[in-house]
Formats: sequence, structure tokens, C-alpha cells
Amino acid sequence: MTSLQPPGMMRLFVRIEGVTPFALILQDNLLPEHYDEIAISHYKERQSRNAPDLILIRRILFRNKDQLLDFRKKRTAAQKKQLQLSAPVPAANTTLLPGQVTSSFAGVEMVNVYDSTKQADRIRQELVVTDTTANAPLCETELVFMNVSFHRLLLLILDPTVSPFIEHVFLDTYRQFATPREVLERCIERYDVPPIAAVREPQRSPLDADYYRELQVKIRLRVFQFLEHWIEQYYFDFADDATFARLKKWTAQKIDTEGAPPKILQLMKRGDRTALKLRKPLLMPGVPKRGMTPTSILAEYSPSEIASQLTLLVQHIHSSIYPIELVGRKWAGPEAVEVPNFVAYRDFFTKVSNWAAYAVVAERNSVRRTQNLTALLTLCEELIRVNNWDMVVAVYGGMTEPPVARLKETWSSLPMEIQPLAAKLDELLSTKGSWKNLKEAIRNSAKPHFPCIAAFFRELAAIEEQPISKDGMVHFYRCIQQHQLIRFLLEGRNAQLDMWLASPEVQGAFSFWKLVDERVLMGWSMEVEPR
Repeated sequence: MTSLQPPGMMRLFVRIEGVTPFALILQDNLLPEHYDEIAISHYKERQSRNAPDLILIRRILFRNKDQLLDFRKKRTAAQKKQLQLSAPVPAANTTLLPGQVTSSFAGVEMVNVYDSTKQADRIRQELVVTDTTANAPLCETELVFMNVSFHRLLLLILDPTVSPFIEHVFLDTYRQFATPREVLERCIERYDVPPIAAVREPQRSPLDADYYRELQVKIRLRVFQFLEHWIEQYYFDFADDATFARLKKWTAQKIDTEGAPPKILQLMKRGDRTALKLRKPLLMPGVPKRGMTPTSILAEYSPSEIASQLTLLVQHIHSSIYPIELVGRKWAGPEAVEVPNFVAYRDFFTKVSNWAAYAVVAERNSVRRTQNLTALLTLCEELIRVNNWDMVVAVYGGMTEPPVARLKETWSSLPMEIQPLAAKLDELLSTKGSWKNLKEAIRNSAKPHFPCIAAFFRELAAIEEQPISKDGMVHFYRCIQQHQLIRFLLEGRNAQLDMWLASPEVQGAFSFWKLVDERVLMGWSMEVEPR
């Protein structure tokens, strides 16, 4: 959509139920509620004084700042009564009745999935136009929900034609506004599609009835497909025995009596629903071997060989991290037990940094110490070449720890051909500006790559500062932002690394490294260079 209006102006397109659409040219720096008021005021000026009030049901924001507002007319008491009389018959075995409203722990309204979608406060939503270039491989449409009611979101996710992208976003982020039991109950409600003709409505034509029966079958298959995907990815959501019993009993009943797909029972049988916090610690590859000191490894193996082993280890850890472990910043407090795989990543990152620092300060011979520092800088260069940014930051972080950074004589004795590399890394990995140079390099690097997760903590936190709910609706655009950033950080999980053979001895040197206290490292640093 091109914009011909002067700079600082925008077009406000307005559609109102039963009224000819119109457009207004306005300043582009007004608040959303101001645009709403202007549109309503213009409508009332064109209509009679007795014109019904309007209710906003949708807002679409375009990249050029234009907006589209959809309104419907506020219904009279008689019209509301008629809607109540035509409400669908309650489905069996559900926990919420039509019209019943409760709130989740995040303030999101919980409504029966087949509650009347004609109620304005249940269907109000905003849509935004996403960045087509960035999202085209992930989303089949430029339009995504900004805010949406929970039951309408479930209708969308369980629609037979839904984009897989929306399902992935939901499964990665829904725990911020709903419990697994609440989602399961809405799935059960969705499966029990109500009759085509509600009470007091005339029967439809045979053609309509046939089409509706086909649609019922597709919706029910879609519900089971969603449950299968849910169990494959996040079976531990059913660690609660009551929730699992509800799932198992209901699915078995539908399979036995209605011929539902039996695959879900096989998935439940071979899956592990143990809660993350109760699972055994992640086992790292490698074999511990005596004599595999940092100095011996740097002397015996080339930077490319060490970089390949570190990349295999990083992929192993990234593959174990569930996207939900990067949601909620639980790693920073007592809730860390709920994100064990991320804790394993954090611990490994710390080990590599400590290993690199040890490699320099523990070497008493000045020539060998300079050679180790040179090898570590070359290792960073090789890690950049293979796009393992996680280990670039870990290794270089160890080299910039106080015990190593203070070794001025060692740094000044670097070979002339290595000094430009040291300057380049210093500029690239500077923490000034929140890792700006590093993040730009990561985004511009070839894929697949392993971004440094720690460098994007601030972006994750900024997204989560936005409220997850608004007026009882889910802030789904926030969920999309979380999903895209987390998937970006973990995209190296599926990289093909078959060209490298694992070296158990080298991997074991990192996997089983025992941390050396920084005070000890500083003591050694003071011994080799007192001043």
C-alpha cells in the first residue's frame, strides 16, 4: 500500500456495519484512542442524532502508519436477548458453560470455546502488518493478531487451515497466560462441534448439512493433530496426574467410540511426561582423560579441530534446551530448577570461559603463555568462521577476565600478525552499546549459526516487560516476538555437522572441566606478572 499524503500525515480507513466506508487524512502522531474518537465523531456527524453507538472490533496497523478500523453498531437490549436465545447448546464434559467467564492467573478471560462470538468484548482484536522479509518463511500471511481473546485464539489454532507458525508460537508461549489443563479443556470443547442448527433456528439445507459434517470431521482430526504435536514437543506439560488422566481417558474414549486417530496413545506410551525440574541432569559428551590440560590441547590440536569439537558440544546443549526455558527469566532465581537444560548451558559456558582463563595464567613459562594466548585468539577467529558465536563469547570472555586482562607484558608480546586480530575481536565483542557490533555480526552471518544466547538477554527481558494480557485478552503479538527471538537463538539445533567426527578426549576436557576459583587465577596472575 503506497502513501501519497504529505510527511507527518496518515490515512485512517473506517468500516462500519451497514455504513459506506470512508477514509480520513490525519496526523500520524496521535494515540490510538484519538483515532477511534475521530472516526466515531465523523460517523455521528454524517448520521442522525439517534445513530447507535459504535464498538471497535478490529484495528489493522500498516507499515506506512495508515490504519484500518472496523466497527459494529452497539446492539439494543432486544437484540441482546435474541442472541442469548440463539446461543449454542452446551457441549458435554466441559468445565465452562456458554456465557460463563472466569479469569486465568494472568488476567486472561476464560470462556467456553463455542461461546457466542457475536459479543463485542469477546472478539475485539488488533492486527498488525509484520515485516514480510523477516517473517515470510515462518508465517503465511503478513497479518497477525495483536490482542485476541483466549477462546477465539483456540478456535484459530484448532482450525483445519491454520498456519503451523501460529501453533508453534502458542505451544512455546501459552504457559504465561493459561495452564495446560485450561488448554486441554478448550481442545475438548472444540472437538465437540455443536449442531449446525441451534435451538429455535430453522434447519439448514441438505447441502449445508453435508458440508458441515465434513467440517466437523476436519475439526476433530485437527484437534487430535494438535494434541499429537503438543505431546511430541511438550509432554511434560501433563506431569500433573489429574491433567494426564483427563487427557488419557478422553482420548481413549474418542478412539474407541468415534474412530479418532490412535497415534496419540502410542506417543503417550513411549513419551516421558516427567516434569523438567525432576529430570536427571543433562549428560555431556566426552571422556575425561588425565593430562588433557589446556596447554596440551592448544599445543596438540589445531584451532579448527578445537572449534569443531566446541561446536558439536554447543549443538548438543542447544538441542536439549526447550524454547519455554528461555521464557520468564527463571534462570536467575530459585525457579532455575524448572529450566535445567538452560542451567546446563549456562554452566558449560562458564566452564569454557574458565578454561580459557586458566590456559593463560596457569602457564609459568612466558613464551608458552604468549603462545596459549595467541592460540586462543586464533580459536576465536575459527569459531567465527564456523558461526559458533556462543563459544566466541565464552572463550574471549575468559581472555578478558581480570586475571588475564592485567597481563600487559603477555598481551604486548603477541606476534605482529596476531595483533590486528586482537584489535578486531576487541571491537567486535565490546559490551558497550549492549553488544551492538556482535549482534549485527550474528544477524549478518551465514546460516546455520549458533548465536550467543547471553548477548540477547536484554531483548528477551524487554519483550517480557510488555503485559501478557490486556482487557482480558491475550497479547499475542508479544508471544510472536518471543517465539521468533527464541527460535533464532536456538536455530543451530538442526544444523548438519556430519563433516566433523567427535573427539571424546577433547570434548571431555571441556565437558568435565572443574572450575578454578577466580581468586586462585588472580593469585597465579600476580605471580607471573607481579605488576
